Parts: sequence; structure tokens; C-alpha cells
Amino acid sequence: MCGIAGLWSPKRYSSETEALAAKMADKLYHRGPDGRGFHFDPDQGLAMIHTRLSIIGLNAGDQPIYGRESDGTGDLILTANGEFYDYKRLRGLLRTDGYEFNTKSDSEISLKLYHKHGLDFVEHLRGEFAFTIFDKEKQQLILVRDRFGIRPLFWHLGENGFFWGSEMK
Repeated sequence: MCGIAGLWSPKRYSSETEALAAKMADKLYHRGPDGRGFHFDPDQGLAMIHTRLSIIGLNAGDQPIYGRESDGTGDLILTANGEFYDYKRLRGLLRTDGYEFNTKSDSEISLKLYHKHGLDFVEHLRGEFAFTIFDKEKQQLILVRDRFGIRPLFWHLGENGFFWGSEMK
């Protein structure tokens, strides 16, 4: 059980944003004691957080995961919590289509599927998951949760920005 959280506040990013993100990560420590990762982008007003419980991709599963394809497209950032049941099959199909993988994490397939299929990529996913992808080229934040809500994902839109997380704290 990992944890994800973040905030997107293009007009209000400040030095306090990174301190707030660290506090958010502290609140999720019990969901992922094996490590934590951050992505900060003041120009985008974005902070993405991941707390990690190592299950798959023990040596190469750190997050956020960054996706840029060899053709230069797909400036993407991913934080994920969950398990993708058929990731080995999907990884094989994507490799056949020329996609390369930078990690052994099952979560990376979501970046490649998004790059290939756009928002329809969720139709290819099976499992229990909650994740976020930030598409820098499109200035788009995508939040996805499995169909049954096994992995929770909460969000709030307020005057200080858009916030999300695995827990409502």
C-alpha cells in the first residue's frame, strides 16, 4: 500500500508549497515507509508526492516516474498506488509497438498506454490502482482510480488550488 498526494496551484506556488508537500508526505508515511519521492515544478505550480511500499520493482520502482519517448514526445510525470494485474502482457505488447521502459515498476505501463491511446488508455487497465499523470505538453492533470475504488483517491478544488491524495487528511 503506497500513498500519493499532490497539489496544483499555478497562481499560488511559493516557497511554502514545498513545505506543505513535505507535510503531506509525512501524513502518508504509514502507507509507504520504504521511501518517498517528490516532483516540484514552480513554473507549473505543481507538487507531486509518492510514499513507497516496495512490492514490485524493488530495485527500480522509485516514483515519480518520468515519461519521455525516444521521439521526444510525452513529457509526462506519474505517481501511482496500486497493482496492475496484467502489466507483463501489456508491457510485452507495448514493447512490440516500440515503447521502451525505464523501470521494472508495473506502474510505468500507464504512462506508455496514455502516450499511445490518450485518455482512452484507462480501458486497457485492470487491477486496483489510483494514480496521477501530469502532461506538461497539454497542461493537463489526470487522476485515475480503479473502477471499484479499491485504492482510494480523494480530491479538493479550492481557492488555493487543486489538492489530491490517497487519504483525506
